[in-house]
Amino acid sequence: MRWPDDVAAGLRDLPKVLVAALYVCALVDCIRTPPARIRMLPKVSWLVILVLCPVLGAIGW
Repeated sequence: MRWPDDVAAGLRDLPKVLVAALYVCALVDCIRTPPARIRMLPKVSWLVILVLCPVLGAIGW
């Protein structure tokens, strides 16, 4: 049995959508978190990491 083209395209794009959602959530959370609650690195450093390495930065955040 073969998947219809629209379902296959949706499944092919699912990882991209999940990564984008993870990135946006981490970026918004980093921006909204008060600097006093951020441990390890300064807030600006986390933002730079999130922009330069979206997936690893979001996982690290």
